[in-house]
Amino acid sequence: MNDKKNKVCSDQWENILFNENPLIIVKFDAGLNVLTCNKLMEEIAGEHWEKVVGINLKDLTEQRIFPAAEAALRGQKGFYEGEYLSHFQGKKFWVKLTTVPLFDQDGNVTGGLAFMQNLTEFNRIKNDLLIQKSFFENLFESSPDAITVLDPDDRVLQVNKQFETLFGYTADEVIGKQINDLLVPPHLKEEGLNATRTVAAGQSLYLETVRQTKSGHLINVSIVGKPIMLNENNLAVYGIYRDISEAIRIEEVLRESEEKYRMMVENARNAIVISQHDQFIFINQAFADMLGYSIAELENCDYRKVYSPKGLEILFERTRRRADKENVPSRYDTVFIKKDGTEIDVEANVSIIEYKGQKATFAVIRDISEQKQLYQALMETIHQTEHLGNFIPICANCKKIRDDNSPEKPWIDPELYITSRLKNIKFSHGICPTCMKILYPKYSEKKETKNENKDESEIDDWRL
Repeated sequence: MNDKKNKVCSDQWENILFNENPLIIVKFDAGLNVLTCNKLMEEIAGEHWEKVVGINLKDLTEQRIFPAAEAALRGQKGFYEGEYLSHFQGKKFWVKLTTVPLFDQDGNVTGGLAFMQNLTEFNRIKNDLLIQKSFFENLFESSPDAITVLDPDDRVLQVNKQFETLFGYTADEVIGKQINDLLVPPHLKEEGLNATRTVAAGQSLYLETVRQTKSGHLINVSIVGKPIMLNENNLAVYGIYRDISEAIRIEEVLRESEEKYRMMVENARNAIVISQHDQFIFINQAFADMLGYSIAELENCDYRKVYSPKGLEILFERTRRRADKENVPSRYDTVFIKKDGTEIDVEANVSIIEYKGQKATFAVIRDISEQKQLYQALMETIHQTEHLGNFIPICANCKKIRDDNSPEKPWIDPELYITSRLKNIKFSHGICPTCMKILYPKYSEKKETKNENKDESEIDDWRL
């Protein structure tokens, strides 16, 4: 009676193991012939699981898993992780395989079990993430702007080479330090704290101010601060510093004497234009080069010629706001269109000057395409990681789940894992009909006899 009961329990456990397990499972004998497998095998095989039964593992197209199977026949665990070529459909997968031996009552190896996990999608996401990370790092390091990444407490996580060049610090000297303690002069400490609060609140920041280098030298900079958000949480802050000392000097000298410093403006690295009565009346070489024109092609033409449709929308909106007496910032982002028809993201800093006795618009333009591309690459990298969170580590043997939210990362029962995350979930405990027959056979027989005399709607369930 006990042997029969044990056999029923064994069959029940095997059924649960094969049909309720999230892994692909294959059972094979000592001759490496497949005895059975679960339905999940179909995603790898591309055929009905029953077609796999009877195949000898030696005859599979993919032989890289063979040493792991042989290890089980030697009474050992076997492992394999890598590419797997499907025997039936010839499709490539990335799998993780573990094999364990099966023994008879005398301790002899009778075959083995193979547990296979299809990691193809996980591996694709992982590779995409590595590509995005590499792309971001290349843009980060090659940027002409000084860039830093800060944690939510304003401590430096990372800086690029231009940051080291501009401020005179090495990366080792600044990482882990408060950015305000490093760069903000004593008389601007309150301004620095306000900037920190703005970005910490999830808002973008633009600021023209003064910052100090390691040696104490003060430089004029523009600062762009952007929060890096994920699921409404502020993960970090992305800060860009640009030395605008030259632009400020140019604006000052233009006010003092146009002719004296005209050569300086023409040869400046920043793109500079002056427009009057809706026409360009001065363009330097840097502006012409930025858009692919010659200076002669742009002089005296309508300045709106270089705006893209989106740029014109921004321009008209600024005009409307001025007409409504709103305070319109002098610096703004817009989109120009080059001679070849391609669009370019730019930042324009405009001011009204006196030019030849009449009011004119003076603008310093810089190309921010790389800056926007860099920020987009960072955001794509951050959001790629969201997909990795869909994989829950579960033990293939005892079904416990690893709790990655706890510092010790313990393996806990699924019931505890679920209730700790879904506070409104409660479990009612009962026994299914199959287990009832195994554990309480006499009660089950009596219950079945009683139910035979009832209508279907009156039959009791098996809950205790």
